[in-house]
Amino acid sequence: MTVFGEGMLFGHHLCGRSPSDIADLFCLTRPAVATIVERAAARAAGTLTEPARGGATPEREEKKRDRQEAVAEVLFRKDDDGHFVASNVSDVARILLEEGVDLDVTVRTLQRDASELGCDYVSRPRTSDLTAARMQVRLDMLPELRAHDPSCLIFSDECWLSCSDMGRKQWRRPNEAVEPRRIARWSATVHLWGAIGIGVSRLVILPPGEMIDSASYIDTLRQFLLPVIDRSRHILVQDNAPAHKAQTTRDWLQKRGVRTAAWPPYSPDLNPVETIWSWLKRHVHDIGCRQGCTREELEDCIMDAWDLITRDEIDALAGTFSAKLRRCELNGGDDCELPTLPEPSSRDDDGRSDYTAAVAYT
Repeated sequence: MTVFGEGMLFGHHLCGRSPSDIADLFCLTRPAVATIVERAAARAAGTLTEPARGGATPEREEKKRDRQEAVAEVLFRKDDDGHFVASNVSDVARILLEEGVDLDVTVRTLQRDASELGCDYVSRPRTSDLTAARMQVRLDMLPELRAHDPSCLIFSDECWLSCSDMGRKQWRRPNEAVEPRRIARWSATVHLWGAIGIGVSRLVILPPGEMIDSASYIDTLRQFLLPVIDRSRHILVQDNAPAHKAQTTRDWLQKRGVRTAAWPPYSPDLNPVETIWSWLKRHVHDIGCRQGCTREELEDCIMDAWDLITRDEIDALAGTFSAKLRRCELNGGDDCELPTLPEPSSRDDDGRSDYTAAVAYT
């Protein structure tokens, strides 16, 4: 960090900000903040002896080698199950600090250490949590699932959507201003319930702070599902969440003539509504949502993103269920790849969804 940067950090310290807040603001560890504050205070008092610049001293080189050896040991360490204990340098720093190692460097320095050790920061491939026994259950249930007419199925699910994944960096051309990043101690989060089928679709923003139990789930179905389905024809598809499988919920659905389909556990990939959740999470930020936004702003962005999905696209997604079952069988019961929706840039105003989106509270 430059002397100017250390001065800015020291200014925040003098203004009374906590070490944790300063560490978050400058992307440093708390010990690094303490070291920089101590050095800046000594510089201000005129008691700091600046090290000679322009070359690495033997002491610095030895300290760097010791640090990189410690970083390498943690970075390549595995637990008893054969999994790496650290996936990024923040994990490395946390583990080293817990083990009593004195770290007076920034996260960026640790990133350079990892790079000099020959490591690349790469994306981790997605793996399935389906065991052989779970895959066999899926295969055993395929005949029962195929017996349903896909045009009669209503696929439902809940989802949490947050604005907390706004990136720390942005690509900008030379001399172009960088958008400030708001430092928030929390991020707005919205709980959604949705249902799609051929000719039917609902998106509901659930009340803040409400946990889904049998009573609240029944209330959601009463308000938003029953008015839009034909109980003589439609079949409700839901996962095996406790609120869905509770005896109170089952009795309520049975009394109102709502039929349900048995669903294999650990099978969100078979549910077409998961594609809606995936698309909303990717694109709610493209239309204006930013980290630190309010709940109301996040809800508006969700509604705007929902409006971009056309009626034909929702019907097409609901119609992919048979193809998903075939893919599951071909994969031996393993995970199915989710279909995708077109990017917002390829859309126009024609045919946008006139299906209902609602806020379940006032």
